[in-house]
Amino acid sequence: MNIPTKYGLNRVLPPLMTAGLVTLAVLAATSSSAGIQGSGFRSLVAVGTVTETGNGNSNIIVVGGIPYSTSGAVVQIDGHGGTPGQIHAGDVVSLIGTDPADGGTASATQVIFNGSVQGKVSGIDAPSSTLFVLGQTVHVTSQTVFSSNIKPAGLLGLQSGDVVEVSGFANSVGELVATHIQARGQSNVSRVVGSVQTLNQVQHTFYVNSLKIDYGNAHVDAVLTDGAPVTVQGVKFGADGALIANLVRASGVTHGQPDSIGRIQGLITSYSSGAYFEVNGQPVSVGAQTKLNLPIPIGVDVEVEEREVGSLDLAPDAEVMDGRCARREVSALG
Repeated sequence: MNIPTKYGLNRVLPPLMTAGLVTLAVLAATSSSAGIQGSGFRSLVAVGTVTETGNGNSNIIVVGGIPYSTSGAVVQIDGHGGTPGQIHAGDVVSLIGTDPADGGTASATQVIFNGSVQGKVSGIDAPSSTLFVLGQTVHVTSQTVFSSNIKPAGLLGLQSGDVVEVSGFANSVGELVATHIQARGQSNVSRVVGSVQTLNQVQHTFYVNSLKIDYGNAHVDAVLTDGAPVTVQGVKFGADGALIANLVRASGVTHGQPDSIGRIQGLITSYSSGAYFEVNGQPVSVGAQTKLNLPIPIGVDVEVEEREVGSLDLAPDAEVMDGRCARREVSALG
């Protein structure tokens, strides 16, 4: 079934999926014009795909089409300190920073990249544009960026046994829609981001999709319950194929401060009604003043663009639903 995209129906995913990318841009509240402590700056949080890096300026990163200065920003790559030069086009990043009230370039104070999965390719299904990595199903679209170390660029440049790192968004059934795929050479590090499934606290195991995790000897920095979002890392596998984890840590939605600017790109992973849905687990509400431009119905995995001018708290769910929004605009990009 084809996926609606901004430029037409040219992404193909398996049946029962109508997945597409969602862009959520929440603009600053007019009631917060004083900015951060009267400084003329407003706090912001952005989660999205890097569309450009540098563009002639090594201190600029473009996320979702919006430039941010990374001069002085703390960069974290897969849980370790990094540099802006390690961020690539197609990577999904979380960014925290400030936006000047005068309309100048926003500044990032923190840029975080965590790959969705890293490990050996176990299979490739070229007709369906799908590959399998560490028990995770990865869908490739016409907009997936392949790094220069994969030649030819695309699935033809990969084979079973290759180590890759995939960045992307999880859809409503936990499968990945890849935005960037990079070869990782001979790395023996296996890493996966996902939700805990079938937790067995007696045997110290759980699953992330079809990958079994043995966390018996791992450093666990998370509350493990079924459905909890986690990042798991290890370098060895058990006789039963389980990844022997050395680290399990909590992961999830990047939250902003009350009245901050929010720009969130991802997939609609939960859809209760036209008045409430979730993007990457982030609640989005549609109020009476929302302007709708919907050539196609919105729902799970449908591509939309949502902009808000008003006051929005990106942290507690209850605040998101409190109707303080001054104006919102939702468009389905069919």
